[in-house]
Amino acid sequence: MRFPLVLSLFGASLAAAQPGVHQHGHALLGIAEEAGEVVVELETPAANLLGFEHAPATAEEQAALAEVLRTLADHRNVVALLGQRGELVCSQVESALDSALLSEGQAHDEHHDHDHAGSTAHDHDEDEHADFHARYVLDCPDTALTGVQGRLLENFPAVLELELQWVLEAGQGGAVLTPARPQWRF
Repeated sequence: MRFPLVLSLFGASLAAAQPGVHQHGHALLGIAEEAGEVVVELETPAANLLGFEHAPATAEEQAALAEVLRTLADHRNVVALLGQRGELVCSQVESALDSALLSEGQAHDEHHDHDHAGSTAHDHDEDEHADFHARYVLDCPDTALTGVQGRLLENFPAVLELELQWVLEAGQGGAVLTPARPQWRF
């Protein structure tokens, strides 16, 4: 990774924006860009994606979780990166998905460079809130990032607000995307 300090500061700003807040209907989306590499991070309550926050207990709940995992595997189901001439074509070079609802075998990290201990489906209280955290590293060569479209809003109707924060070579900022206004230009 070429810009760890920027990402560290970026991650800290995401955490500071909503410290300890777990709000149904609300999700956080962060985007950092430098030299053609774009990092996208998503943090959302599991209820926004699944309709529940406990370990899947029925075949229907297990199928819902499998569908969420399939959808989140591709960054294009979360956000479209926009350039001057429409959607950018970026290669997804790394991805990670984590949640307390996932068993060790379900948590996905392309590089498997962290410990999954403590991330099993049965190590939290029934009253505890569960979140999904997705991270994508994209290679977007020779194109200028000029905006985003929040596809998470289309794919998961329970997400009513997508709080967007960005750190780009051209500047930084924030906005709130909604189903009525799912696109933002930087």
